[in-house]
Amino acid sequence: MYGALMMAIGMISGIFVSLIIGTLIIHVINIAFGAKTISVNLFGILFHRTGRNNEKWVVKRTGFKPYIKFQDDNTGLTRGREKCMSVIAAVIFGTIIANIVFVIWKCPGFFISDLGYFMKYVLVFGGFMFLGMLFTTFSVFSKATELHYITNDIFAEVKRKGSISGVNCNVDPKVFNAAPLAAKEVYQNFRLLRAEYMGDMATMAEVVKWYEWCEREQNINRSTNRRSTTTLTNDSLKLQMLFYYSYFYNAPDKIGKARRMYTNVEKLLKAGVDSNDKRIYDYYLYYVENNAGEAERIANEGLEMMKDFSDEIPEFKAAEEKWLEYLKGQIFNRK
Repeated sequence: MYGALMMAIGMISGIFVSLIIGTLIIHVINIAFGAKTISVNLFGILFHRTGRNNEKWVVKRTGFKPYIKFQDDNTGLTRGREKCMSVIAAVIFGTIIANIVFVIWKCPGFFISDLGYFMKYVLVFGGFMFLGMLFTTFSVFSKATELHYITNDIFAEVKRKGSISGVNCNVDPKVFNAAPLAAKEVYQNFRLLRAEYMGDMATMAEVVKWYEWCEREQNINRSTNRRSTTTLTNDSLKLQMLFYYSYFYNAPDKIGKARRMYTNVEKLLKAGVDSNDKRIYDYYLYYVENNAGEAERIANEGLEMMKDFSDEIPEFKAAEEKWLEYLKGQIFNRK
């Protein structure tokens, strides 16, 4: 019983500590190569950049999360630079693994004590996690990363032009199908955001059809206890899906779909980090919950936040203001 308890605690500790250390290592490498930290989530306390040039930091509580997460802006990062970063990360992770193996091999007497018995499992499971990270760092050399770089290039072009509508975001279906789900979510999030700003119903329908297919596959896998490869985790995409269901979608099941999506992002919306969150929450309250009073309050908060909205992409700012002002007009006409 004691041994099993020590193994369980050691496993959890090893995984937890290795993930934190691994996250910090990747973050430091990103910063060293010119990335900019956009947000940091420390166990549910979110530090998020805002302001015209992302010069201000705001703090929000998003509910406890058992991890540390950095969001670094790597926009425009070339594949060659990412390969270099991956090699550096691999060397660091490999060195950590080598030291863990050395300690276990050369210091067997240490593991006889209670502390050593516990540390053995911490090192073993931590070593396995670092080994996983070692293999993950080489993913940049795979063809499956092509969509990631195409999306990065699209983001860089948007920033350069200051426009979301003037960029081409079409990709070869083979490139899309070969990409991992996380890269597909980032790409589809941009497509949906762009389509919503432009009123492109055809593209919206394509993205929503793909998203709902992933959800169905995920539910089937859960019901049959199979490993799911379609588990959707991108919060930004979920937020844009909620906006779509709240405003653009007009089928009989509109309310049900919007409310179900809302449960996935409720904490994020109530934290209200920026005007984008306020706009989405605003439309949900008005068009789904029929709460005009609360929607008007949220719209005013969103417009107040626009004073600190980045001028980097003027079209984004104009669109956000347009959405919020439009809803205020709808509420006013209703009075």
